[in-house]
Amino acid sequence: DNPYATKDDPHATNPHATKDNPYATKDNPYATKDNPHATKDNPYATKENPYATKDNLYATKDNPLATNPHATKDNPHATKDNPYATKDNPYATKDDPHATNPHATKDNPYATKDNPYATKDNPHATKDNPYATKENPYATKDNLYATKDNPLATNPHATKDNPHATKDNPYATKDNPYAT
Repeated sequence: DNPYATKDDPHATNPHATKDNPYATKDNPYATKDNPHATKDNPYATKENPYATKDNLYATKDNPLATNPHATKDNPHATKDNPYATKDNPYATKDDPHATNPHATKDNPYATKDNPYATKDNPHATKDNPYATKENPYATKDNLYATKDNPLATNPHATKDNPHATKDNPYATKDNPYAT
């Protein structure tokens, strides 16, 4: 009934089983029933982390509280991209534990990689215009189509002389897109 039976253990479960450990493997005499990567000193060790604990897969030799593989001795929550990350905020910075992204600055927690002027609600905001859009840096709070010279423009084809001009009709009016 058991091709893996040994001289000392007729119930051995594999050819590498020992008298003391029926779960030993070819590469690991300390393997357990549930963990082939267990070590002599740590039954919870994983393939990636010999210091893992029962409750923390990311524990390190110096930091049993580490919360990820990039944690440091001084910061158990440090991440691959941010050594200042906190338990509740992966974007925390050295100067601002409440920063909301990795590009946050001391003056602007909403700054982005490409825009230091981004706001909470608008990643395209500019230094001079918090309402700017990706397509239009002159957009206003009330008018997405405003232009540098024409804050009343009602579409992207509006002209300085006609805020209602359209792509197909430079003479369009507010009430009549077909005006001539």
